[in-house]
Amino acid sequence: MSRKSWIFETLCKSPTDLDTIVEQYELTKFRTEYTSVGVKYTYRCALYKKFPSCAMQLQAKQLSMTDVDTFEISKFGKHDHEKRALTTRAPSPIRDDVKTYVAAGLSETQIRRAVTIDHPQWAAQKQVRSLVGYYRTKDHPSSFSLSDLRDWCIERSQTPAHTPTESDTPFVPYFKLNDITEMFVFITTRRLLSTASLSVYLQVDGTYKLNWNNFPVLVCGTSDAQRHFHPFGIALVHSDESTACYVDLFKALKWSIPLVTNEAYYIHFLMADGSKAITKAQQQEFPCIRRLMCWAHVIRRCRAHKKMVPDDKWPQIESDICSIQLCCNDFIFDEASKLLLKKWQSDTSLDTFRMYFQSEWIDALPYWYEGSALRYPMTNNGLESLNGKIKKHYTLRSKLPLAGFLSTGCQMISDWSLKLHNCVFSLEPIVSKDLELFASKWSTSISKSMIPLPWNVYEQVVPTIHAQLGVQQWIDMYQHCQFNTFDNYRRWYESAHIVSVQQMYCTCRYFCKEYICKHLVGLKILYGIHKLPNDRLPLGKKPRGRPKKTSLALLF
Repeated sequence: MSRKSWIFETLCKSPTDLDTIVEQYELTKFRTEYTSVGVKYTYRCALYKKFPSCAMQLQAKQLSMTDVDTFEISKFGKHDHEKRALTTRAPSPIRDDVKTYVAAGLSETQIRRAVTIDHPQWAAQKQVRSLVGYYRTKDHPSSFSLSDLRDWCIERSQTPAHTPTESDTPFVPYFKLNDITEMFVFITTRRLLSTASLSVYLQVDGTYKLNWNNFPVLVCGTSDAQRHFHPFGIALVHSDESTACYVDLFKALKWSIPLVTNEAYYIHFLMADGSKAITKAQQQEFPCIRRLMCWAHVIRRCRAHKKMVPDDKWPQIESDICSIQLCCNDFIFDEASKLLLKKWQSDTSLDTFRMYFQSEWIDALPYWYEGSALRYPMTNNGLESLNGKIKKHYTLRSKLPLAGFLSTGCQMISDWSLKLHNCVFSLEPIVSKDLELFASKWSTSISKSMIPLPWNVYEQVVPTIHAQLGVQQWIDMYQHCQFNTFDNYRRWYESAHIVSVQQMYCTCRYFCKEYICKHLVGLKILYGIHKLPNDRLPLGKKPRGRPKKTSLALLF
């Protein structure tokens, strides 16, 4: 067995000098021996786990029992970091980069792209998710009490100054922490709250599985004319099934928004799902507004109850429900729903579904049709899609400790605020180039067939392409409500539409969903209100007749 050849290096007169030499050589202690003359320490490379072939070692040996501070330092081998040990763990440079990106506040998608660019040869991209989750939770305390949460809220309760740098700083304008069963924390920024004065439409929903404590998170906001959702903030609550939580949310909005806008917060419409807690809270805090019901939830629940009717009759029932969802005002919806229930009443096999539909979607939550809030979304899809982005880009679909979630939530709120700074809250829908061309072509042929309503000359009745009724007959049926049956109502609706240039609305299904249509733009072009740019004017169509044949060249 070969013995190591130790080479004498120096003498140390104190333990401090010994520590300095060990740190200089990047070593770590791995053996302590007691000899007849004193203690002997052996050190090896601090990176020996990554580079097991590294032979660098250092030996510190006491010279006598009487002089315990003097060590003889001997050295063996040298550092060799060329051959790295085989492991499935991510390499150190990649882990260091991910740690830096997490500290900078980048999302998982951004971190994955950055790692791909910086280390294209590394193929184990799936480890990025676990690394991001590890570094996001590493610096947060494992325990977080109600007192810690109260101190956290008080520290951030001051409203930031109205400056470009402070407008995107998260703060807590409203919180209530009496005990664990009465908890509410609202987090937002000045910029997010400033959009509340631009709309009278409020959307509310809750999301789950974001933290270890299973505290739900309420998200609220509004939508602009381009149907883009703009959040106001998030609220950490103890239960989303409690009316008190939504009451606190509405109180937080009425308290926080005037701090930024200097105006009282008022709304006309509240969009949410069928939660009874939201309805009770709305009746308490906003009793005069209209409680809208998400159309996507309505049709989804109806489809879940289609077992109540025979299979061959369900397609027609679903088509009838979708047709009354396009009703343009309250009067038309009341008449159409009565005719629909009358139609179903004649078939005894539909009695169970008819009673369910009437009790749930006619009597309890009737405002799911387009006319209940024209030019506003009748679904909560914009907000619910944001819930998915929270789990995908911020919590990485894993539950975070409460302290870690608060840190991630503040970063998320700040990102939303910065995004709002770079975009614009649209107050009017944008007219696309294709829509202008369709509207211009439609306006050239509609002037002779449209008729104004007798009781309102500012509203024009325009026929559809597949009209089954004449325009005058359509007006008479509308004026005297002579639908008689639901099938007659559907023929009436599909025969013409009402267009008002003054009030900026149309009753066609395209306008109900997009807030703009060829009928409205076409009449504005016809009246000279909307002018086409020169580069969008049509070049004309081919003239009548056969084109003239070409003659011989240079014929005199």
